[in-house]
Amino acid sequence: MLIIDKGNLIIRNLKIYDILLYNKGMIPAVWAVLRSYAPALMLPVAALVGLIGYSIESRVSDRYTPYKDSIGEAREERQLEEVLSKEGSLVESIKEKKFVPKSVFEKNVSPSLQK
Repeated sequence: MLIIDKGNLIIRNLKIYDILLYNKGMIPAVWAVLRSYAPALMLPVAALVGLIGYSIESRVSDRYTPYKDSIGEAREERQLEEVLSKEGSLVESIKEKKFVPKSVFEKNVSPSLQK
């Protein structure tokens, strides 16, 4: 029920939907206002949701995280143990220097051309 009394608008027992539908041009205007002010309206909402999530997570989660070796360190240790577990005779001697090429042409030789 909409009553106009001496220039004053009095609204009794009306829902928001009824007010918006009273003037059919009102809904597009409301959408236009919401669309233009969406970043200003959603930033505080997103900040509030983030704050609530952060506080819940800080209460629920465990704050202690044990130290774990990195993947690279674990791989190096595993490879070192694998090399040490093999027989020592399989490892080439450093004195023979087979790993150093005699000339530049012996670098990056395909496996089919190796001796």
